[in-house]
Amino acid sequence: MGLIFVIIVIIIGYIYQFKYYRPGTFRFWKLSPAILVFSILVFFEITGRINDNQFLKRDLNSVIVKYSKWQVRTTEYFLSNNLVIYSVYNKLDLQINDSIVKKANTYQFDVYRKNNFGRYQFVKKCNYKQVK
Repeated sequence: MGLIFVIIVIIIGYIYQFKYYRPGTFRFWKLSPAILVFSILVFFEITGRINDNQFLKRDLNSVIVKYSKWQVRTTEYFLSNNLVIYSVYNKLDLQINDSIVKKANTYQFDVYRKNNFGRYQFVKKCNYKQVK
């Protein structure tokens, strides 16, 4: 949502620049790439902090439904309750259908994986802040 707002502001700046341009005045379009990059970085930082706060506050019993490696060094694990677990350099080694169990107000969580009999078995204990 914030990114769309920034793009609209840049477009309005372009229109304003061409409508009211006078020789010798500062051109807004020279700063627009820097403003766009800065706003994208701020957007991702804000969404990451929102996800971290929700992860900390919630009592969690969820399953990993998919993962994404579109970022080169970071793997994103998407949970069934719309939260995301980030793993830098894939330190967590999680898989799809792993169960994540966590108590509220802590970053530590337990990972359970299905065994050959179809039952979840404890695999390891992880800390969300140490792998991020």
